[in-house]
Order: sequence, then structure tokens, then C-alpha cells
Amino acid sequence: MPAGPPENLKPPSESHWYVVETKPQKEDIASVYLNSLPGVISYLPTADKKPFFGNYLFIRCNVNEVGLPNLRFGLGLKGGIIAVGDEPVIISDEVITKIKQRLSNLSYLDSKDLPLGLNDDVFIIKGPFKGYVGSIYELRSKKIVVTIQSGSQLKKIELDPRDVKYF
Repeated sequence: MPAGPPENLKPPSESHWYVVETKPQKEDIASVYLNSLPGVISYLPTADKKPFFGNYLFIRCNVNEVGLPNLRFGLGLKGGIIAVGDEPVIISDEVITKIKQRLSNLSYLDSKDLPLGLNDDVFIIKGPFKGYVGSIYELRSKKIVVTIQSGSQLKKIELDPRDVKYF
């Protein structure tokens, strides 16, 4: 699945949170650039002064007002808004709030040391579902089953625990 949006992306007509892919180690530059665009709020989650989701950050905007080229080809950006087919993946306000709450309570966080639990939210960082946010549905001996929203469907996918970041 391509990280960036296809040319025929159908952006929603209202303001939402999205995940944006950045160039490696350019999250700070991309965040500053995106914050300089009228109508864009960027959020770069950090732990121990380092980006928590390497090569990714969140933005809140009305894509129609900002314009896709600004969200694709700006400083520090690699592929733009994460999309599934021609639909940008919308991140709920609740997920952003949960990320902020969990990170604010930690002085240092290594995702591999976090305990896994049913219904914990995860961000997929590898594989064909890279960029998705999901919830842990089942814990297996060497795999986890995560539910993700894909279009109007809820899907269950099996993943290696190292392919997700926990928040």
C-alpha cells in the first residue's frame, strides 16, 4: 500500500486529524513547515525528546482548504497524507487525546517494553497496513491480532508485535 495519497484523493470537506509521512529524521522540519500553513495544526508526539512515531506526525486541517500539494511536497514531507485507496485515513480526536495523555505521563518510553493488553491502541509501523491505527483484539504466543477500520468495515489482522508502536 503506498504511503502517500494517489492523485485522485477524495479529501473530506471538513477539518480532521490525519497521519502524514515525513522523510527520515525530518519530523521536526515537517512539523514547522506544516504549522506555517494557514489552517494546519501539526502534532509531533515525542518521548524522551525523540519522535515517538518515526517518520510520521499528525495534522489537523481541512484538506480542501489547505490543498494536497502543500501536504505532499512541503519541507520534510515524503508521501503526504496516509490514504487507503483514494480515501485519506481519518484519525479520531479520541485517539489523539489518548496519545497526548499517555505520553504526558511518561518521562521515557520504549515501545517494546510496554505491556500489551486487550483493547490497547496501536499504530502500525510496518507491512501493508503501515500507517493504520488499531486496537489489540487478541494476544497469541508470537503474534497479536489487531482490529482496524478500513472504509466502512472493521477488519482483524495478525501482526508481529514489533510491527506496531503502542500508545
